[in-house]
Order: sequence, then structure tokens, then C-alpha cells
Amino acid sequence: MYILVNIIYQMVNLILQLYHQFFYKTIILFINVSMRITDHFQYHQSCIYKVYEYVHESNTLVDIL
Repeated sequence: MYILVNIIYQMVNLILQLYHQFFYKTIILFINVSMRITDHFQYHQSCIYKVYEYVHESNTLVDIL
């Protein structure tokens, strides 16, 4: 009886460890991906802003029109 309980305990322990590792890695991956996506959007935003700023500063568009 004691041996059976011990085996079940070991199995549950192993499953929990694996689950925790998997869960941890998934969370880390999710955070990584979301950070990359926000970086990407910020990069685009800054590019658009720079172009806007350039046009606004130099008034090239107004000169052409």
C-alpha cells in the first residue's frame, strides 16, 4: 500500500514539474512575442512620425502645391 502511494506521489510530482516547466516556457514565449510585436509597431510609428515631422518642418509639400 505504501509503495503504491509513493509511486502515485512520484508520478504526480513529475507531471506537476513538467507542467510547470511547460507553463513557464509558454508564458516567457508569449511575453517575448508580445514585446516584439509592440517594438515593431513602435518602430513603424516612429518612422511615420519622422516622415511627418520632416514634411512638416521643411514644408516641401506646401512648396510643391
